[in-house]
Amino acid sequence: MPPSLPVLLGSLELAREDDLPDLSSIEESYRNPDPFWALLAAGSAIPGLAPPKSRFGERYDLYYDLVLRHLAARRIALRWYDKRTGWQALSYEELNARSAAQAGAWLTQGVQPGARLAIVLPFGPETVLALLTALRLGACVSLLPPLGDQFLARRLKKLAPAHIVTAPAHRPLLGPFDKAPLLLTDSTAPGRARAFDGSHTYLREDPCAALYSPLREPLTDPALLSAHDAYRFPLRDALLTFLLRPGDHLAAPGFHPTQHQPALLFAALLAGATYLHLPPEALAANPALLREHPLRSLGLTPELRDVLLKKPAGPLANVHHWFKNPEERLDADEWRAFIQAHALDHALVSNVLVDAARGGVVLGSVRRPASLHTKVLPAAGVPFRLFDVAAPTREPPPEAGLFAPGVAKKPPPDAYILLSRPGREFFYGGTLPPRRAGRIYPVDEVLAALGELPFVAGASVVAAPRGRAPSAHDFVLLVFTGAEETESAAEQGPGRHQAITRAITLHLGAEHLPDRVELYPLYPRRYKDGQVDHAACAAEYLSGTLSRKAQTPMFLRLAALRRVLTEGGPR
Repeated sequence: MPPSLPVLLGSLELAREDDLPDLSSIEESYRNPDPFWALLAAGSAIPGLAPPKSRFGERYDLYYDLVLRHLAARRIALRWYDKRTGWQALSYEELNARSAAQAGAWLTQGVQPGARLAIVLPFGPETVLALLTALRLGACVSLLPPLGDQFLARRLKKLAPAHIVTAPAHRPLLGPFDKAPLLLTDSTAPGRARAFDGSHTYLREDPCAALYSPLREPLTDPALLSAHDAYRFPLRDALLTFLLRPGDHLAAPGFHPTQHQPALLFAALLAGATYLHLPPEALAANPALLREHPLRSLGLTPELRDVLLKKPAGPLANVHHWFKNPEERLDADEWRAFIQAHALDHALVSNVLVDAARGGVVLGSVRRPASLHTKVLPAAGVPFRLFDVAAPTREPPPEAGLFAPGVAKKPPPDAYILLSRPGREFFYGGTLPPRRAGRIYPVDEVLAALGELPFVAGASVVAAPRGRAPSAHDFVLLVFTGAEETESAAEQGPGRHQAITRAITLHLGAEHLPDRVELYPLYPRRYKDGQVDHAACAAEYLSGTLSRKAQTPMFLRLAALRRVLTEGGPR
């Protein structure tokens, strides 16, 4: 049997950076998960709160345990900052009242248990309300940010939702899927539908969500999340990773919403805590917002850190624990400067990798004060294996290799993390193949977004080593414009860069812009079937051959000859 929950928590928290943790309980949870989960199920019985309605391992009333269970405590469920109105908040009681009114309206529109329901909204209070209402009615819910028309079309086609929740501003992006979407209603409006006060109970393996993970391919295929995993993993994360108790605050400004939600939200609400939604642009304008509420756990990105280094928020004495994604760049000097500028020597630090499509945390770490490192631990309660990259079936398992949760005999297709284990803890060793902060760069979708640009004679994406950090890469978009005068190409370059940026932003969203765009007055190598030879493009770019060709008269003349022979251009 594992030790008590306080002892388990204590084993993951060190007083000094160089202390050695006792990880025997965590290691036992990999070998024998059932007692570990039984301990966490017992730990969910929080004094002063109604007992959970879910029966662990059998059936789950997610809405009850996320919202209804906390009504008597009269605490805040969601807090957010709006640039026009300032801080706003919804108590669990207010959130439930709005959800009841919304559920009543959606019932009249045919939302039934098991129906697929897509929420096409930026993450914020409206998304939270729609998500919880969908769970209340027993739907299988998906979260899709309104990034672009092509981005949505590919995913909605695979999902085939029975209902779509969106706002009027985003309806033009839906295209053929814009068929009477569900709209969020005003709970105070006259003539509203009768409120629905019940909540749905899912069986263990019932899918409660179909989520799009930026960490696994195909990017356009949703991963089904069972009610069992949607409950147990956020509960574990709330107690062990984020240290949440009733009334605490959890915030992760700038964390990728598709990767991290709804796992972070569920962790906060299951613990009776408050999820604090703080847009990074609001912090850029007023960094002191970080100091206005006590933060039990705060997620930080390198981008937000850089903003706060230029305009410090002041001492963050209100932060007990902060965490970063080990797949983001480490930049140890910048992080140390950030810790010093904000007097964070007292705060505990950990590495946390979340995949919401798996239910929550995939990799965590021991918490150390003001510590910067790449040490990680596979999430507790889930068996895992390391596979030899060169020979996946080799026994015994290696001390360094490809990490995969589960007990499969060979690595699953979505395994991509490299770990090494010189001692009790692991070191995060990067990804296989190159990724952007662990997320897959959607090469095919980016290339397809350029299809309407008349000057593009071919394109390819190359992952180029960045050099600043191990395993870090820039994704470089190579655009071949075909034969043209060098002077003409130079004159049109700025306009073409703008057209490329606009096309990708319009169809896929700005987050999918490449790190660099390179234009070449050449033609790409192609296979016999006409497809671009991306391997050849990468080899020529990384070796410098492509740049030399673009400056060599012979290759420019060959490109002009090719245009004459294939396109009938001027001689």
